[in-house]
Amino acid sequence: MDVLGLTNYATTLALVAVLILTLYLFGRRNFSYFKNLGLSGPEPISHFGNLMEMKNLGFTKAFKYWREIYGDIYGMYFGVVPNCVVSDPEFIQEVLVKKFSNFVNRTLFEQDEIANVGLASARDDHWKYLRTVLTPSFTSHQMRAMNTMIQTCADNLVENIDKLAENGEVKKLFSAYTIDVIAATGLGIMVNSQKNPDDPLVTKAKDVFKFSFFQPLILLLFCRLLENS
Repeated sequence: MDVLGLTNYATTLALVAVLILTLYLFGRRNFSYFKNLGLSGPEPISHFGNLMEMKNLGFTKAFKYWREIYGDIYGMYFGVVPNCVVSDPEFIQEVLVKKFSNFVNRTLFEQDEIANVGLASARDDHWKYLRTVLTPSFTSHQMRAMNTMIQTCADNLVENIDKLAENGEVKKLFSAYTIDVIAATGLGIMVNSQKNPDDPLVTKAKDVFKFSFFQPLILLLFCRLLENS
């Protein structure tokens, strides 16, 4: 019986070791992508890629730090998903303007029936259809009308910025300004959320953009599986 017990124990340890190794290798399966292309970048860690470094340094500081080390073009990982980061203005113009038709699609962070057909997440022909529908909204006449609304929102921002900046509320203030601009230009509603943060529209809008660092993490780790499902 003791021999059987030891055998079962050894088998269990072996299975656990194999499982841990499998998970480790699964979490690193894409990490040779940029090395094979000869592109440098920050060293990723299993499953998380470079997300933890981004969390520790802060989103903006992390990309600034990596640019100083690796230059204008380098590779990094959102979870297990490889991403090429480009800071060279000419390269960016090539991608976003000259060859834009080849770079329409964006990474999906949500598996949601409604969110995935929106302008930011639409793909291929559906995106082109939405662009055709929305283009008339951005004529010179419409842009001039929007400019007046944006200027009103900016005036409210200037009026409030001196008061709130002293209290460290700049982030909330600019978030409110963004909501004001979207509501004014997209819905034709002047909500002035900088002074009325409890407005129902403002509350719902904040809920849409509210997320923690770890909310999209699972989707980032396994997004390849989700896309293929």
